[in-house]
Amino acid sequence: MLAKKYAIPALVIAFLVLIGFTMKNPENMKLTAAFSNAHSNRWVATAPIQLSGQDAAADKQVTTPDSSAPSVKENENALTQEMTQDGDDPVPNAKNVKISAAEIAKVVAHFEQLAHSDQKEPSWKRKADHLIVKGFGFLGTPYVFGAKSDQTDSFDCSSFLKYIFISQGVSLPRDSRQQSQLGTEVSMDQLREGDLVFFTTPKRKNKSGIDRIGHVAVYLGNGLMLHTFRPGIGVTISELNGSWKDRFVKAKRVL
Repeated sequence: MLAKKYAIPALVIAFLVLIGFTMKNPENMKLTAAFSNAHSNRWVATAPIQLSGQDAAADKQVTTPDSSAPSVKENENALTQEMTQDGDDPVPNAKNVKISAAEIAKVVAHFEQLAHSDQKEPSWKRKADHLIVKGFGFLGTPYVFGAKSDQTDSFDCSSFLKYIFISQGVSLPRDSRQQSQLGTEVSMDQLREGDLVFFTTPKRKNKSGIDRIGHVAVYLGNGLMLHTFRPGIGVTISELNGSWKDRFVKAKRVL
């Protein structure tokens, strides 16, 4: 806990940071607001997360890349060839590729509560909860294929996981294919928090071995995963079902 004399300055700094992020990422204003609301409601039940059925389905947003957003000139030339070769969307025909902002807020609040009350949990569970909460701090951060692993202004799928896992002492390689070679393989029905889940993409689905893999996410439990994969969405939470299940290749346990 911060001393009382530091509480107000800390809140002011956090608020200014939030304003700066929103101005930089106007397409993520709704998600940022939901994330802020979740932070203000730490005292939530620790029961398994339940999505809201039909209400959640009605609230799901159809999110597509923002063609009106200004291009980043300094990255455009360097990344165009890589994007063409390897940066293909794992589920290009799926529009509902993330849960709603309201449901994301519930998940964030749930894990924040767990991270503050899991001292008696096994080591792997504590690490999973804390790295997941760290990942939530980057919700909405833009997706850029080939993002440098030593910066946090943007991520691709593997650089994002590399960044949050190192916070718990787990050093992952840079790309998803290399990451898939670590740990112990588990089946989909054995998944637990912190497991890595790997998917193929349209451009890789006919390849063999690790070359089939083109995307990675971290499993949250309750059929949810945290990841980044599509420009215009950035870091988000998706349900592991439908098109994602069709693209699933394998899962690995590294915690």
